[in-house]
Amino acid sequence: GTGREAVLHDPSGIVTDAHGNAYFCDSGSHTVRCVTPAGVVTTIAGSGKPGNADGTGAAAQFNFPTGIAMMPDRTLYVADSGNHIIRAVSPQGVVRSLSGCGTPGHKDGASHMAQFYYPTGIAADSDGALFVADRANHRVRKVTLKGHVSTLAGSGAAAAVDGRGSSASFSWPHGIVVDPAPRGPVYVSDTFVFQIRK
Repeated sequence: GTGREAVLHDPSGIVTDAHGNAYFCDSGSHTVRCVTPAGVVTTIAGSGKPGNADGTGAAAQFNFPTGIAMMPDRTLYVADSGNHIIRAVSPQGVVRSLSGCGTPGHKDGASHMAQFYYPTGIAADSDGALFVADRANHRVRKVTLKGHVSTLAGSGAAAAVDGRGSSASFSWPHGIVVDPAPRGPVYVSDTFVFQIRK
């Protein structure tokens, strides 16, 4: 609907395009939605019920999606937190699973062999890579557009420890953003230690 006619349920994560449209995860309704500058809200993908299904529009299902990012081709990438999967949503609303086997855990590797544990924040860099705040794994992960996953930083222990790669520790990281400069730093809101990490 438009303006106050629209109903949202626990919206989380937001990204805008060049035309001022805002795309967001409506976590509680298990959908990905769009709001125009005029306040018109539509559902891009998701049936409204929790599940795990690729498909187009309402035929697709998410389970508490939380984070969202956009690439220059307007493909949306969603941290499907309850499914422990990273999903891709085309401008036409076609949803496919990019990375993650759907079972919670921590495993680097190719596409559907990799594991996440409640991924929440997601951000895209200028080189075409995705960075994910892998919340319950207390790590920051990197995902290529072919779905290959590696761990950028984090030991897996819930703590606030600075350092390089696996010598660093996070505690329930949530939000994430990438500096737009080429190979710029990644910033993370590290929830349970009340810090912004770089």
